[in-house]
Amino acid sequence: FRQESESHEVENSEADHFNFPKSFHNLADFTTLRDESDIPVFWHVPKAGGSTMKTIFGKCLKFTMANEVGKRNKVGHNDSVEIVHINGADYVNVDTTTPRGIEMAKSLKLIESGLAEIVFSSFLYKASSLFTEENHGRLFTVLRHPVDRAVSMFRYLQYADWEPTYSPHFANMTIEEYARTRVVENNWMTRFLSDTISGTVTEEHLEKAKKVLRDKFLIGLLEYKEESWSRIISYFGIDLNKETDPTKWECVHSFLKTGANKSKSGLGKLTEESEAYSILLLNNNLDVKLYDYAKVLFKYQGTLLESV
Repeated sequence: FRQESESHEVENSEADHFNFPKSFHNLADFTTLRDESDIPVFWHVPKAGGSTMKTIFGKCLKFTMANEVGKRNKVGHNDSVEIVHINGADYVNVDTTTPRGIEMAKSLKLIESGLAEIVFSSFLYKASSLFTEENHGRLFTVLRHPVDRAVSMFRYLQYADWEPTYSPHFANMTIEEYARTRVVENNWMTRFLSDTISGTVTEEHLEKAKKVLRDKFLIGLLEYKEESWSRIISYFGIDLNKETDPTKWECVHSFLKTGANKSKSGLGKLTEESEAYSILLLNNNLDVKLYDYAKVLFKYQGTLLESV
Protein backbone atom coordinates (compact mmCIF):
# COMPACT_ATOMS: atom_id res chain seq x y z
CA PHE A 1 0.00 0.00 0.00
CA ARG A 2 1.71 3.15 -1.20
CA GLN A 3 0.66 6.51 0.13
CA GLU A 4 0.48 9.18 -2.57
CA SER A 5 -1.00 11.76 -0.24
CA GLU A 6 -2.47 11.91 3.21
CA SER A 7 -5.33 13.82 4.70
CA HIS A 8 -4.40 16.70 6.98
CA GLU A 9 -5.58 14.68 9.97
CA VAL A 10 -3.03 11.90 9.55
CA GLU A 11 -0.12 13.62 7.89
CA ASN A 12 3.26 13.51 9.61
CA SER A 13 3.48 17.05 10.91
CA GLU A 14 6.23 16.13 13.35
CA ALA A 15 9.86 16.06 12.33
CA ASP A 16 11.20 12.53 12.51
CA HIS A 17 13.33 13.30 15.55
CA PHE A 18 12.35 10.32 17.66
CA ASN A 19 14.92 7.70 18.52
CA PHE A 20 14.13 4.11 17.64
CA PRO A 21 16.32 1.03 18.08
CA LYS A 22 17.93 -0.31 14.92
CA SER A 23 15.79 -3.45 15.17
CA PHE A 24 12.67 -1.30 14.74
CA HIS A 25 13.46 -1.12 11.03
CA ASN A 26 12.76 -4.86 10.90
CA LEU A 27 9.10 -4.08 11.52
CA ALA A 28 7.48 -3.38 8.15
CA ASP A 29 5.82 -0.03 7.49
CA PHE A 30 2.07 -0.15 6.94
CA THR A 31 2.37 1.35 3.47
CA THR A 32 4.88 -1.18 2.11
CA LEU A 33 3.78 -4.18 0.10
CA ARG A 34 3.56 -7.39 2.09
CA ASP A 35 6.29 -9.93 1.47
CA GLU A 36 5.58 -13.65 1.82
CA SER A 37 8.28 -13.84 4.50
CA ASP A 38 6.63 -11.15 6.67
CA ILE A 39 5.34 -12.54 9.97
CA PRO A 40 2.16 -11.11 11.53
CA VAL A 41 2.78 -9.54 14.93
CA PHE A 42 -0.23 -8.78 17.11
CA TRP A 43 0.35 -5.97 19.60
CA HIS A 44 -1.74 -7.15 22.54
CA VAL A 45 -3.47 -4.36 24.46
CA PRO A 46 -5.10 -5.79 27.62
CA LYS A 47 -8.89 -6.21 27.55
CA ALA A 48 -9.18 -5.13 23.92
CA GLY A 49 -9.96 -8.39 22.15
CA GLY A 50 -6.50 -9.97 22.29
CA SER A 51 -7.72 -13.28 23.70
CA THR A 52 -10.26 -13.49 20.89
CA MET A 53 -7.49 -12.95 18.32
CA LYS A 54 -5.42 -15.73 19.90
CA THR A 55 -8.37 -18.10 19.78
CA ILE A 56 -9.22 -17.26 16.18
CA PHE A 57 -5.68 -17.61 14.88
CA GLY A 58 -4.93 -20.72 16.92
CA LYS A 59 -8.13 -22.76 16.96
CA CYS A 60 -9.89 -21.54 13.82
CA LEU A 61 -7.11 -20.68 11.38
CA LYS A 62 -4.62 -23.22 12.82
CA PHE A 63 -1.67 -20.81 12.88
CA THR A 64 1.33 -21.88 14.94
CA MET A 65 1.54 -19.16 17.58
CA ALA A 66 4.31 -17.62 19.63
CA ASN A 67 2.87 -16.10 22.80
CA GLU A 68 3.14 -17.36 26.40
CA VAL A 69 1.25 -20.64 26.23
CA GLY A 70 3.94 -22.86 24.73
CA LYS A 71 6.31 -21.97 27.56
CA ARG A 72 3.82 -21.69 30.38
CA ASN A 73 2.75 -25.30 30.04
CA LYS A 74 6.37 -26.51 30.37
CA VAL A 75 6.04 -28.78 27.37
CA GLY A 76 9.09 -29.50 25.21
CA HIS A 77 12.73 -28.56 25.70
CA ASN A 78 14.36 -25.30 26.78
CA ASP A 79 17.43 -25.40 24.55
CA SER A 80 15.73 -25.46 21.15
CA VAL A 81 12.51 -24.25 19.54
CA GLU A 82 9.83 -26.75 18.69
CA ILE A 83 6.09 -26.90 18.19
CA VAL A 84 3.90 -28.10 21.06
CA HIS A 85 0.21 -28.98 20.79
CA ILE A 86 -1.94 -27.68 23.66
CA ASN A 87 -5.74 -27.65 23.91
CA GLY A 88 -6.37 -27.87 20.20
CA ALA A 89 -3.81 -25.31 19.06
CA ASP A 90 -0.12 -25.28 18.08
CA TYR A 91 2.45 -23.12 19.87
CA VAL A 92 6.19 -22.60 19.75
CA ASN A 93 7.75 -23.40 23.14
CA VAL A 94 8.75 -19.79 23.89
CA ASP A 95 7.24 -16.81 25.70
CA THR A 96 7.08 -13.63 23.61
CA THR A 97 4.94 -11.78 26.16
CA THR A 98 7.75 -10.85 28.61
CA PRO A 99 11.09 -9.10 28.03
CA ARG A 100 12.99 -12.06 29.48
CA GLY A 101 11.04 -14.51 27.35
CA ILE A 102 11.71 -12.45 24.23
CA GLU A 103 15.45 -12.49 24.97
CA MET A 104 15.32 -16.27 25.26
CA ALA A 105 13.31 -16.60 22.05
CA LYS A 106 15.85 -14.40 20.28
CA SER A 107 18.76 -16.53 21.51
CA LEU A 108 16.97 -19.62 20.18
CA LYS A 109 16.46 -17.87 16.81
CA LEU A 110 12.69 -18.17 16.92
CA ILE A 111 12.05 -16.23 13.72
CA GLU A 112 14.88 -17.85 11.77
CA SER A 113 13.44 -21.26 12.66
CA GLY A 114 10.35 -20.54 10.57
CA LEU A 115 8.10 -22.22 13.15
CA ALA A 116 6.11 -19.20 14.32
CA GLU A 117 3.35 -18.13 11.93
CA ILE A 118 2.20 -15.30 14.19
CA VAL A 119 3.73 -13.55 17.22
CA PHE A 120 1.79 -11.99 20.11
CA SER A 121 3.36 -9.44 22.44
CA SER A 122 2.71 -6.19 24.28
CA PHE A 123 6.43 -5.35 24.37
CA LEU A 124 6.76 -3.92 20.89
CA TYR A 125 10.32 -2.60 21.18
CA LYS A 126 11.71 -5.78 22.69
CA ALA A 127 9.81 -7.92 20.19
CA SER A 128 11.31 -5.99 17.27
CA SER A 129 14.68 -7.54 18.17
CA LEU A 130 13.32 -10.97 17.16
CA PHE A 131 13.13 -10.00 13.50
CA THR A 132 15.76 -9.68 10.80
CA GLU A 133 16.31 -7.94 7.48
CA GLU A 134 15.21 -11.16 5.78
CA ASN A 135 12.19 -11.80 8.00
CA HIS A 136 10.24 -8.68 8.91
CA GLY A 137 7.46 -8.48 11.45
CA ARG A 138 4.23 -6.87 10.24
CA LEU A 139 2.18 -5.23 12.98
CA PHE A 140 -1.53 -5.14 13.65
CA THR A 141 -3.64 -4.53 16.73
CA VAL A 142 -7.17 -4.09 18.04
CA LEU A 143 -7.81 -1.04 20.22
CA ARG A 144 -10.56 -0.06 22.64
CA HIS A 145 -11.51 3.16 24.40
CA PRO A 146 -9.17 3.50 27.42
CA VAL A 147 -11.96 4.05 29.96
CA ASP A 148 -13.89 1.02 28.71
CA ARG A 149 -10.67 -1.01 28.95
CA ALA A 150 -10.04 0.15 32.50
CA VAL A 151 -13.54 -0.84 33.60
CA SER A 152 -13.17 -4.23 31.92
CA MET A 153 -9.80 -4.74 33.62
CA PHE A 154 -11.33 -3.96 37.01
CA ARG A 155 -14.13 -6.47 36.52
CA TYR A 156 -11.60 -9.07 35.38
CA LEU A 157 -9.30 -8.52 38.36
CA GLN A 158 -12.22 -8.99 40.74
CA TYR A 159 -12.16 -12.73 40.07
CA ALA A 160 -8.93 -13.50 38.13
CA ASP A 161 -6.99 -14.99 41.05
CA TRP A 162 -4.41 -16.47 38.65
CA GLU A 163 -3.19 -13.02 37.61
CA PRO A 164 -0.10 -11.55 39.37
CA THR A 165 -1.97 -8.27 39.89
CA TYR A 166 -4.93 -10.00 41.55
CA SER A 167 -5.89 -9.00 45.07
CA PRO A 168 -8.92 -10.28 47.02
CA HIS A 169 -9.58 -6.66 47.98
CA PHE A 170 -10.79 -6.00 44.42
CA ALA A 171 -13.77 -8.32 44.88
CA ASN A 172 -15.55 -5.92 47.23
CA MET A 173 -14.33 -2.65 45.71
CA THR A 174 -16.45 -0.19 43.81
CA ILE A 175 -15.21 1.08 40.46
CA GLU A 176 -14.74 4.52 42.07
CA GLU A 177 -12.46 3.04 44.72
CA TYR A 178 -10.51 1.09 42.10
CA ALA A 179 -10.04 4.22 40.00
CA ARG A 180 -8.15 5.83 42.90
CA THR A 181 -5.74 2.93 43.46
CA ARG A 182 -2.17 2.70 42.19
CA VAL A 183 -3.04 -0.44 40.25
CA VAL A 184 -5.25 1.36 37.76
CA GLU A 185 -3.64 1.90 34.37
CA ASN A 186 -2.04 5.20 33.49
CA ASN A 187 -1.76 5.84 29.73
CA TRP A 188 -0.81 2.22 29.01
CA MET A 189 -0.84 2.53 25.21
CA THR A 190 1.23 5.70 25.14
CA ARG A 191 3.77 4.13 27.48
CA PHE A 192 4.21 0.92 25.51
CA LEU A 193 4.24 2.62 22.11
CA SER A 194 6.81 5.20 23.25
CA ASP A 195 8.89 2.66 25.20
CA THR A 196 8.34 4.53 28.48
CA ILE A 197 6.92 1.87 30.77
CA SER A 198 7.63 3.79 33.98
CA GLY A 199 8.06 7.43 34.90
CA THR A 200 6.18 10.42 33.57
CA VAL A 201 4.71 10.48 30.08
CA THR A 202 4.09 13.75 28.25
CA GLU A 203 2.70 15.09 24.98
CA GLU A 204 6.10 14.28 23.44
CA HIS A 205 5.59 10.60 24.26
CA LEU A 206 2.10 10.84 22.79
CA GLU A 207 3.52 12.18 19.52
CA LYS A 208 5.98 9.30 19.36
CA ALA A 209 3.16 6.83 19.99
CA LYS A 210 1.13 8.45 17.21
CA LYS A 211 4.02 8.12 14.80
CA VAL A 212 4.43 4.42 15.58
CA LEU A 213 0.71 3.77 15.07
CA ARG A 214 0.69 5.76 11.84
CA ASP A 215 3.84 4.28 10.32
CA LYS A 216 3.76 0.66 11.47
CA PHE A 217 0.26 -0.60 12.26
CA LEU A 218 -2.82 -1.96 10.64
CA ILE A 219 -5.37 -0.73 13.17
CA GLY A 220 -8.49 -2.57 14.26
CA LEU A 221 -11.12 -1.23 16.64
CA LEU A 222 -13.10 -3.42 19.01
CA GLU A 223 -16.24 -1.39 18.33
CA TYR A 224 -15.95 -2.35 14.64
CA LYS A 225 -14.98 -6.01 15.02
CA GLU A 226 -16.30 -7.34 11.72
CA GLU A 227 -14.82 -4.54 9.64
CA SER A 228 -11.52 -4.81 11.51
CA TRP A 229 -11.37 -8.55 10.86
CA SER A 230 -12.15 -8.05 7.19
CA ARG A 231 -9.16 -5.71 6.95
CA ILE A 232 -6.88 -8.11 8.83
CA ILE A 233 -7.46 -11.02 6.46
CA SER A 234 -7.12 -8.73 3.45
CA TYR A 235 -3.91 -7.14 4.75
CA PHE A 236 -2.25 -10.48 5.48
CA GLY A 237 -3.61 -12.34 2.47
CA ILE A 238 -5.46 -14.89 4.62
CA ASP A 239 -7.79 -17.13 2.64
CA LEU A 240 -11.09 -17.34 4.49
CA ASN A 241 -14.10 -18.18 2.36
CA LYS A 242 -17.55 -19.09 3.64
CA GLU A 243 -18.30 -21.15 0.55
CA THR A 244 -15.07 -23.17 0.30
CA ASP A 245 -14.35 -23.58 4.03
CA PRO A 246 -17.59 -23.04 5.99
CA THR A 247 -16.28 -24.73 9.17
CA LYS A 248 -13.33 -22.37 9.49
CA TRP A 249 -15.50 -19.37 8.59
CA GLU A 250 -18.12 -20.28 11.20
CA CYS A 251 -15.42 -20.80 13.83
CA VAL A 252 -13.97 -17.34 13.20
CA HIS A 253 -17.27 -15.49 13.15
CA SER A 254 -18.57 -17.32 16.20
CA PHE A 255 -15.64 -16.00 18.25
CA LEU A 256 -15.93 -12.55 16.70
CA LYS A 257 -19.51 -12.47 17.91
CA THR A 258 -19.08 -13.93 21.40
CA GLY A 259 -15.44 -13.09 22.21
CA ALA A 260 -13.03 -15.07 24.37
CA ASN A 261 -11.95 -14.46 27.99
CA LYS A 262 -14.67 -11.86 28.44
CA SER A 263 -15.32 -10.36 31.84
CA LYS A 264 -17.95 -12.28 33.82
CA SER A 265 -19.47 -9.05 35.05
CA GLY A 266 -22.51 -7.71 33.30
CA LEU A 267 -21.61 -4.10 34.13
CA GLY A 268 -22.14 -1.82 31.18
CA LYS A 269 -20.33 1.36 30.24
CA LEU A 270 -19.84 4.10 32.79
CA THR A 271 -21.74 7.29 32.14
CA GLU A 272 -19.51 10.22 31.26
CA GLU A 273 -21.02 12.16 34.17
CA SER A 274 -19.91 9.60 36.76
CA GLU A 275 -17.07 10.20 39.19
CA ALA A 276 -15.27 7.00 38.17
CA TYR A 277 -15.37 7.97 34.50
CA SER A 278 -13.84 11.38 35.27
CA ILE A 279 -11.01 9.84 37.32
CA LEU A 280 -10.22 7.18 34.72
CA LEU A 281 -10.37 9.76 31.94
CA LEU A 282 -7.91 12.00 33.75
CA ASN A 283 -5.60 9.08 34.49
CA ASN A 284 -5.56 8.13 30.81
CA ASN A 285 -5.71 11.55 29.21
CA LEU A 286 -2.94 10.84 26.69
CA ASP A 287 -4.36 7.44 25.77
CA VAL A 288 -7.75 9.02 25.08
CA LYS A 289 -6.08 11.40 22.62
CA LEU A 290 -4.19 8.47 21.12
CA TYR A 291 -7.38 6.46 20.75
CA ASP A 292 -9.10 9.37 19.03
CA TYR A 293 -6.14 9.56 16.65
CA ALA A 294 -6.36 5.80 16.05
CA LYS A 295 -9.99 6.24 15.01
CA VAL A 296 -8.90 8.80 12.41
CA LEU A 297 -6.23 6.39 11.18
CA PHE A 298 -8.79 3.57 11.07
CA LYS A 299 -11.00 5.60 8.77
CA TYR A 300 -8.06 6.63 6.61
CA GLN A 301 -6.68 3.09 6.34
CA GLY A 302 -10.10 1.95 5.17
CA THR A 303 -9.87 4.24 2.14
CA LEU A 304 -6.34 2.99 1.41
CA LEU A 305 -7.31 -0.67 1.59
CA GLU A 306 -10.35 -0.12 -0.62
CA SER A 307 -8.15 1.42 -3.32
CA VAL A 308 -5.85 -1.62 -3.56
